[in-house]
Amino acid sequence: MGQSVAAIAGDALKKTVLGLGGFDPFIVTTSADLGMAPEVAVTARCQNNGQSCIAAKRFLVHAEVAEEFTGLFAQKLAVLTVGDPMDPGSQVGPLATESGLADVERYVADAVAKGATVVVGGQRVQRPGRSTSDSGHRGDPGDGDVLRGVFGPVAALYTVDSLEEAIGIANDQLYGLSANLWSEDPGERQAVIRGVPSGMAFVNAWLPATLSCPRRDQAERLRRERSPRLACTRSNAKTVWIGPPSSQQTAGDTAETAE
Repeated sequence: MGQSVAAIAGDALKKTVLGLGGFDPFIVTTSADLGMAPEVAVTARCQNNGQSCIAAKRFLVHAEVAEEFTGLFAQKLAVLTVGDPMDPGSQVGPLATESGLADVERYVADAVAKGATVVVGGQRVQRPGRSTSDSGHRGDPGDGDVLRGVFGPVAALYTVDSLEEAIGIANDQLYGLSANLWSEDPGERQAVIRGVPSGMAFVNAWLPATLSCPRRDQAERLRRERSPRLACTRSNAKTVWIGPPSSQQTAGDTAETAE
């Protein structure tokens, strides 16, 4: 779809900003702070009810800390309050459309059928509206569409044996909006920043939309937004030359000779 929109805009020489999202990885290494990482992981996955282009989709956790991280992550997901978005007590609201909810249910069912394990949630909430429980699923990269990314409060957890394996899984897709790493090791940080070609990289933090944080999609190279420095991508430059007064000009003056 993004290519079709860009092609149509190109015929009219119109600039485009395509919000096409990504399958954003959230990598947790053995040196990660497991007091903060699961807490931030919940926010990174469930912001705007999981309907955020930069929401973390795939959680790649080293085997040495996978059980602890998964347990903490599942506990925090389980206690989130799903309810009316106008209620101050609600932490997660409904999905935007009925078709979006149906997609989430289909992706979850597909993943389970292909071997993924539901750690928490995984079903529609029995209340008015289009709500589903926040859910976490464990499996391998081949276990269905949900383990590639879904636009809803569904987290796909992978267990990896090395950072290199995590980077390989992170790069096994076409879209690169953002990436998140939890590590205290400078070498691991550089490996992910350089090795995952995302438009944004967050280390030991997750940053939502803000004007101080330029956003760019590395794969499509068509999404550049936020931050004053990116204003030039929305502007058409115009050359204006103001010469000296007529009385000071001579016949045949050109831009090259007018000093």
